[in-house]
Amino acid sequence: MITKEQFLSACNNHPPNAWIRFAYKYLSKETTKEDAWLVRLLTRIMLTLFGVGIVMAAIGLEDKWIVIPTIPFGIILFLEVITIIGAGVQNNIRIRLIAIDLGITVKKYNEYAAIWL
Repeated sequence: MITKEQFLSACNNHPPNAWIRFAYKYLSKETTKEDAWLVRLLTRIMLTLFGVGIVMAAIGLEDKWIVIPTIPFGIILFLEVITIIGAGVQNNIRIRLIAIDLGITVKKYNEYAAIWL
């Protein structure tokens, strides 16, 4: 049996890095209302770019003009997805390291985390 102090000490030995903190603070499902401004801004920008691209395609503009909203849309989407996936991978590695330090499985780590975090 692991004590709460041992668990918290191991967690403090492997704190989340800035990338993980940023992604979980601004881009996760658990984002608070005051921190959701970035997601709302990115969503509005992407919807606007998508809408402009659709309208341009619908009125029959040439492809060279449709590329103008499409490229920024793709870049924003790519960066958002890479940020989220990268943070998830890094956090899973962090959790595995904590579990190894404690000599437990990741499943057991999750049980303790649900109790003590």
